[in-house]
Amino acid sequence: MSYKNRMRSAVAGLLLSIVVPAVLAQPQSFQLAPGDLSVALDSYIRQTGAQIIYRVDQVKGVQTPGVSGDYSPEVALEKILAGTPFSVARDASGAMAIARTEDIERMSKLAPAGSETSSPNALTVPGDAAALGAVTDAGTAATEQASNVTTVKKGGIEEVIVTARKRAESSQNVPISITAISADDIKTMGVRTMGDLEGIVPGLNMGGGGNGIKKDNNPFIRGIGQRETKVTLDPGVGTYVDGIYIGRPSGGLFDVADVENVEVLRGPQGTLFGRNATGGAISITLKKPSNTFGGHLSTSIGSFGRRDASVAFDVPIVDNFLLSRLTLSSMQSEGFFTNEVDHSKWGNDNRMSGIAQVRILPTSDLSIDILGERTRIRERPRPQKCKFLRAPGYIRSAQVGLLDFFSGTLGVPTFESECRASEALPQDRFSSDLANGIDYRNNAPGSASDLQPQARYWVDTSTLGGTAKWHIGDVGPISGMEFKSISAWRKTGQIADEDLDAVGGPYLLRVQPSMTFTSQLSQEFQLTGSTFNDRLFFSTGVYFFGEKTPHDELILSAGVAQAPGFYAGRPPEEFYTFGLEPAKERLETKNKAWAWFGQMDFDITKEWQLSAGLRYTNEDRWSRYAKNNVDPKSMVNGTITGSGGNQAIGTVFAYSTEPGFKPVLDWQFGACLSPSQPGKLCVTTIEGVNETIDPANFVLGAMPGDSLRRKDDAWTPMLSLKYKASDDVLKALHLNAGMAYFTYSQGFHSGGVTAGAADDNGNGTGDPVEFKPEYVKNYEVGLKTQALDNRVQANFAAFYMDYTDMQLTSTGISYVGAPIPYVSNVGKSVIQGIEAEFIVMPLPDWRVMLNGSFTDADIKEWNEKQTKLNILRQSGEVNYLDRSDEPMPRVPRVQAFFMTDYTFRMASRATITPSVAVRYTSEIYNGFDRGSYCFTYGGVCDRGIAVGFSDPPDTNTTPIVLEPGTKHALTSDKAAFVDTRIAWMSSDARTEIALWCKNVLNKDDYLVSGIPLTDVNGATGQIFANPRTYGLNMTYHFGAE
Repeated sequence: MSYKNRMRSAVAGLLLSIVVPAVLAQPQSFQLAPGDLSVALDSYIRQTGAQIIYRVDQVKGVQTPGVSGDYSPEVALEKILAGTPFSVARDASGAMAIARTEDIERMSKLAPAGSETSSPNALTVPGDAAALGAVTDAGTAATEQASNVTTVKKGGIEEVIVTARKRAESSQNVPISITAISADDIKTMGVRTMGDLEGIVPGLNMGGGGNGIKKDNNPFIRGIGQRETKVTLDPGVGTYVDGIYIGRPSGGLFDVADVENVEVLRGPQGTLFGRNATGGAISITLKKPSNTFGGHLSTSIGSFGRRDASVAFDVPIVDNFLLSRLTLSSMQSEGFFTNEVDHSKWGNDNRMSGIAQVRILPTSDLSIDILGERTRIRERPRPQKCKFLRAPGYIRSAQVGLLDFFSGTLGVPTFESECRASEALPQDRFSSDLANGIDYRNNAPGSASDLQPQARYWVDTSTLGGTAKWHIGDVGPISGMEFKSISAWRKTGQIADEDLDAVGGPYLLRVQPSMTFTSQLSQEFQLTGSTFNDRLFFSTGVYFFGEKTPHDELILSAGVAQAPGFYAGRPPEEFYTFGLEPAKERLETKNKAWAWFGQMDFDITKEWQLSAGLRYTNEDRWSRYAKNNVDPKSMVNGTITGSGGNQAIGTVFAYSTEPGFKPVLDWQFGACLSPSQPGKLCVTTIEGVNETIDPANFVLGAMPGDSLRRKDDAWTPMLSLKYKASDDVLKALHLNAGMAYFTYSQGFHSGGVTAGAADDNGNGTGDPVEFKPEYVKNYEVGLKTQALDNRVQANFAAFYMDYTDMQLTSTGISYVGAPIPYVSNVGKSVIQGIEAEFIVMPLPDWRVMLNGSFTDADIKEWNEKQTKLNILRQSGEVNYLDRSDEPMPRVPRVQAFFMTDYTFRMASRATITPSVAVRYTSEIYNGFDRGSYCFTYGGVCDRGIAVGFSDPPDTNTTPIVLEPGTKHALTSDKAAFVDTRIAWMSSDARTEIALWCKNVLNKDDYLVSGIPLTDVNGATGQIFANPRTYGLNMTYHFGAE
């Protein structure tokens, strides 16, 4: 079925209650001043009570002469439209739609001979009332033909047109649980980046605006996502910008300065979206170039040094042929949190982005859109505070005990004491050794012995995309055939330093020596059309994706410490440096994927529609892991009098004449390669062979490694049955529109490769390990309704998702106590729940929005494999640990959102609109490892063989008595956040000034995330919410916008 006819069906029920011409014939007194057409139409609708369909994006910014005097509503509307490129179309019943005059005239040519129109701005459309829906989209002029999204005003509630099924249709007609947010609502809700959607969209969790201390895009929908953001792993929720898949989460919390619409699709979207969308998909549509000059300037100032600015403008280069749009934006703030070590501010904003778009319209049937994007981020990460979860004096491993012992000889506090000191700091304070000018013997500023002078979250992204759409037309039995090509190249670079231990001492850290670049290429071809007298709409296509990361390097350490030389049998004036696994890790990846997809929507009857879809996906993933050790002579200051270590074990040492460390970025790395066994590390045996003592065997730059490839493929079907209520049913239920659906769908998330802890081949690198694909079967029923003259909209969905081998992030431990993140496959799990969304217009200027979700997530079967390592990191005892008693992470049981706004209309025609929004969430568990659960929930808790050095032998059978203040330390408490905004809009709708406040109640003690490493060091990191912020926003629209 063609899009035109689809729109006819979509609005037929909505037009049954439109006021007939007889009602519109009564004279009224109108005083509508000249100005913006959208403002005039709103005023007209409020005065007359008429329901008119029109596209908000088309009429906004168009100037009307207004109307003054006593006229019938019919004549008044014609006067409002006089001199504009718009006319009103009516059918025989008097139903009305406003569209461009040429589009209505094109439809009017289909009228029977003898049809007449009453005036140049009032034309008759043939057919029944439903034909008006086609008018609002027919052609929409050449400049609009390739647009993916818009909004349609139907009396009270603004409907968003979405492309969730590869064609434009009202979100109310899509048999998918979907939240569509328009550009105006994005602004009203105070959405600054995509991370702000958390709490607004049912079932969506964004990790408080990042992943761990990184500010990566990390969405979870209905409990499904991916917490680790390494290049070897893909997200569980697909993110798309103008149809372009965004493969890497770095820099993915997009600025919404020029976003037209955001669609959040819940549940598996494996048929049409496909790649890694088991949880759902987020589709972002940018504003497109227009045929008239116009744009906007916007700036914001606020607390904590907030300074945001954006400008966007359309420049038609050649009318109706070559159009362009340029958007520039900047976000700046000072940061909310202070590092006690060097008083630097973390959690700041410092990002700039630019988007250039060109639209080429060679013919009325062909459009080409070219997109270029560039983003630069230079920020500090989100900080975390340390929370010690174990009993006083707990030591995870003997190696960590040695670190504390050696550091203590020079007066440096132990890890436990530093952690407890971090916890006691004020809410806006924390400690991190990623700081400037610190001597680790006494925390004295001004020393040259910095390990790393700052923490960086730096991201560079570049995108080049091209979308070509060719309206082929009718071909044999197929009508409205359309071909679409989406081509894209994207490059992402990132430096993300991580202080994993959350204290000011040199324990667990990761520092990137250089920017990691990942390049992706993608190509999608789509073919759509209708047949069987437009009763069957089909879409089919192929998708290709390639991604490459040449090198992703990390300098990591499980801790370094210094002591007087006599502790190692050296002269007392020397210093002994001891390090646990200070190393460099390099990761290389190459990923390829291709897919075929197809879907058909068949109108069985006028009320019943059957949809069936199928996708085949083929994934090929290759990774190489390499690792080497630091040359201990490069770590320390002064003259080096001796050094050594064992890469197999992961320890190094050095003797020097001066205290302190050199910056980690100056460390040099290599490997001790065995002269007797090529490809192996230096050999040390009990028989006395020790190849590590020969300095010639240590080769700088040498980096042994292992590679592994995994291939997966899957067929993922979809079947949906939709019922659209008939006129008789709507009348009986007092509804304007109603639709119910049942959907069965399957999802597939490819498997992959991660680094392992064991080094069974003896080359010094953890052997790569595979994780299996994730599969889901989704059963969903939904209901979408509109009532009371379209002033009430209520949508409901209930779902049951059956998962096999769900991918959850966990943490392993090296022999010396370093964390090793990996992906664990959960055998069986079930997620079920309900979602509801309401929009109510009690009065024409008063809007109330309410949505919520209830999600019950249950791990049914999770037997995680544990492998005990010997001193050479070789595999030993194997154990399978039952973790099915743990909560599923990042799944709030209840979410709710409430927003209301009211527009006060002044005598001057200016408006004042106050709004208030409340976001509620229930408890959220944030744990990674088994210890995080055991030592925040207590009781008898089996940890298998992952027990610590100072744990008693019966630790797995003895009830755990929680330390004070540690209960649910990794669980975010239930909380409600309040945001407010009040906006003044000028009478010509060009100038807006708004005051805003976020987190009005100042809930800065709310836990949003953290890095839980209880099995590693007996503690966890905690990241808290930003404090209350407030400010002023000013926007000016110029030209036709």
